[in-house]
Amino acid sequence: MDNFQSHKNSEFLFDEGINIIVGQSDSGKTTIVRALNWVINNRPSGEAFRSSWGGETNVNLNLVSGWAVRRGKGKTNFYNLQNLTSVAGQGDEKFLSFGQDVPEEIKKFLNFSSLNIAWQFDSPFLLAMSGGEVAKYFNTIVHLDKIDSSILSINKTLRKEKELLEVCDKHIEGLEEREESFGYLDEAEEIADELEILDSDLFKIGTQQKFLSETLEEIKNCQKELEQYSDLDDLQKDINKIGKLLEKFNKVKEKQNELLRTLELITNIQTNLNWYEIELKKDQDKFNELMPDICPLCGRGEQNG
Repeated sequence: MDNFQSHKNSEFLFDEGINIIVGQSDSGKTTIVRALNWVINNRPSGEAFRSSWGGETNVNLNLVSGWAVRRGKGKTNFYNLQNLTSVAGQGDEKFLSFGQDVPEEIKKFLNFSSLNIAWQFDSPFLLAMSGGEVAKYFNTIVHLDKIDSSILSINKTLRKEKELLEVCDKHIEGLEEREESFGYLDEAEEIADELEILDSDLFKIGTQQKFLSETLEEIKNCQKELEQYSDLDDLQKDINKIGKLLEKFNKVKEKQNELLRTLELITNIQTNLNWYEIELKKDQDKFNELMPDICPLCGRGEQNG
């Protein structure tokens, strides 16, 4: 990355899996994470993160897929998507005027979310969440939200199709009544024309019935899949217990931090006392060294007091 806060020109190589950035205070660790967040989530906004050296601010991410994402800010604010395996410039794409969001093509190649980055003072994963937040997260993992929305959509479609089926049945009854009345007609040609119409209507109804049968089969499959999640109530109870334990853990941790601060204060006081004692000893030794055997003021010797 170039001209991003304290980094004038820096390059980092990340391994697969979890990467941890360590270093002394004010060495630029947070800046690295902030630069990644700038590319992945288009945050922070504004100009405050740009270095004072001047020139364009750039952060490049080279992916193992052979593509590179470049986030830059200078005279223009842009994203670049580059194919590193092709001829120079071929397949590259530049994105401008994307506002506060990230272009969809960039999101596709990065495939990052807030779970992929943890900041220095972030709480342990899941441990700082409430029971409800943990439950919501696990519901998302097992796609219960999608199952619920799918069931609602299926039930809505089923109601519409049942209503349509009733209309079709009534229409069939009407057509059958009309067909019976055709027996009294002398003109066979007219009967044949009506039968063609009936045949066409019956074909449409048969198609609709086939669709309804397929829809009902899908509903049965969804119901079988839902049976696999019958133990979610027990899981919710366990999650609530975890939430209560986390609350107790946070209180104990807060008390521990308070005791650590008190211990640090006592240690500092003891260190100062030791330093004052050493300085006093030095001053006393220097006084004894400079003081003559005969006092120049009273004329007494040191042995006489």
